[in-house]
Amino acid sequence: MVSSFFPIPRQYIAISYTFLYVSITILALIIAFVKLEDSLKQTPWFILSILCLLLFEILNLFSYESFDSHDGKIYLFFLSIFLPANAYFISQAIQVKLQEIEQTETVSARLITRLKTDITSSNQQETQTKKSHLIGINTEKKIEELKNLFQSEKIHLDEELRLSDLSALLKLNAHQTSELINQIMGISFADLIKQYRIEDAKEKLIKEKDKSILDIALDCGFTSKSVFNDAFKNQVGLPPSQFRKQSLKKESD
Repeated sequence: MVSSFFPIPRQYIAISYTFLYVSITILALIIAFVKLEDSLKQTPWFILSILCLLLFEILNLFSYESFDSHDGKIYLFFLSIFLPANAYFISQAIQVKLQEIEQTETVSARLITRLKTDITSSNQQETQTKKSHLIGINTEKKIEELKNLFQSEKIHLDEELRLSDLSALLKLNAHQTSELINQIMGISFADLIKQYRIEDAKEKLIKEKDKSILDIALDCGFTSKSVFNDAFKNQVGLPPSQFRKQSLKKESD
């Protein structure tokens, strides 16, 4: 075998270099095809990589024809040049691809943020531009009138009290009364009535000791004992019977 300037025979070095070069070239071709299928846009790095492959093959054929061997020094020289060159082109191509992915993710994040902002602004604008039924009405005065109707006149004790009845007493229409209670006071009409009825029931449970819970429930505008028990427990946290027992015990102590 012809001696080599390398400690290892040039035949093995040539085979190793060829294997590495072919592997990197195959990777370049795979990425190139993926890129073509993805967006039909080739970067200059892919083109340079493929041109590098073609140039090497041409010079390789020249070396073979000239020396009748793939173990020649010229072959190794060409391979030593084009192997790192092709590796560099591939690394640049991968770096470009990663930058494209990062840019796409950044743009997507910005679009999502902008979409959320637009939706929030749209909702706020819709809320602000929504027509109010209370324009020109002194809401503070109407709330005072409403509280007086419940606290002094005890209109909530009427089990058939409706929104239209309250509206007539306030000299408002149903839309205005509903907006006043829901938007200004922050409570529903049903919960408002229930709240005042429970407050009256708490007072009666303590003062009217001889009255049954059912009688107190009916006096306060509830239609049944079960409805009263559920409403009382939800608001006070205790059943009426337990509330009465604890309250009377505190008075005796």
